[in-house]
Amino acid sequence: MSDLKESAGRMIREFKGDRYVFGLDCLDRVGETAVLLGKRSLVVSNLGIWDPPALQRIISSLTRSEVGVIGPVPGAAPNAPREDVIRLAEIIAETKPQTIVVAD
Repeated sequence: MSDLKESAGRMIREFKGDRYVFGLDCLDRVGETAVLLGKRSLVVSNLGIWDPPALQRIISSLTRSEVGVIGPVPGAAPNAPREDVIRLAEIIAETKPQTIVVAD
């Protein structure tokens, strides 16, 4: 199993480089990547409903990296209903984040 995980990790790194955060500690490393792209991040997530500690780890990571957190705001429902897309577009236009972190 370890070889399979190493192979998968290698393929992800080859495909995405350092633009994709994955692994057991990935939630605690979100801020390291986000800060490279901007200092204000909109967090779009439904994790607050079913895994509040995971959402808090993401927000804490952003805060540790000195990224200002906007939200979290709920993500879209399955199949992205039009009203959800419009709601998110309005939030983005209003808050003008430099990055958007989506965690669902």
